[in-house]
Amino acid sequence: MNGRDAKDVARKILVIVFATTARKMEIQATGIAISHFCAVLVIVVVIASTSVKPATNETI
Repeated sequence: MNGRDAKDVARKILVIVFATTARKMEIQATGIAISHFCAVLVIVVVIASTSVKPATNETI
């Protein structure tokens, strides 16, 4: 698995986690909290995509 495949897998996992979490948060939280969560998630995605590059020989 090369770095690009690892990024795609990580991105798909984050999308699934975000979709289920956002659906739960809509019941309990306001739009401001959801938008703040989205901003935090974007930062996490950027950090994760940059940290995946050195781990090209690992398998998920």
